[in-house]
Amino acid sequence: MLLRQTEDDSKAQEKRERFFKRLAGASARALVLDYDGTLAPFCENLSVPSAALGELLEQIQRLANTRLVIVTGRQTQEVASSLGLAEVVIRSATRNKGDIVRAVVRESGNTVPIAYLGGAQSDEDAFAALQGYGLSALVRPQYRPTVADIWFPPAGLIAFLEDWIIACQGDR
Repeated sequence: MLLRQTEDDSKAQEKRERFFKRLAGASARALVLDYDGTLAPFCENLSVPSAALGELLEQIQRLANTRLVIVTGRQTQEVASSLGLAEVVIRSATRNKGDIVRAVVRESGNTVPIAYLGGAQSDEDAFAALQGYGLSALVRPQYRPTVADIWFPPAGLIAFLEDWIIACQGDR
């Protein structure tokens, strides 16, 4: 998987490896994903993630002690039913993505490994809110300056989710 950070690629790889080791030994964990632009292409009408991505999300949702949260500005029911998932959090004018991440940290406990993946400028609040608690990943075709821990293009999303499942397999 391609990784990049403003400081240096080896530091980004090191952060990712440390996070996945922590994830593998955790008794609880949370994965927070932005919908539009990360899981599915952004468009006016709801677009659905690929079948392969949908399958991986279903597997992650079934993992013991794993909380899967999808963040969207769309209607919650619309996104939840398109994905077949239980928890979708809607973002409002008074609640940004950073607020949602802080709520997940508070509800999960600050020792639980948490990852947030997003690609828009509006995800920067979430990346900043997760500093010191988990791993934040900028997922977009081109790197841009960010506070996220790591960057990879959308093609790396499947590999990240597969690695998540592998790291958590000890819970099955």
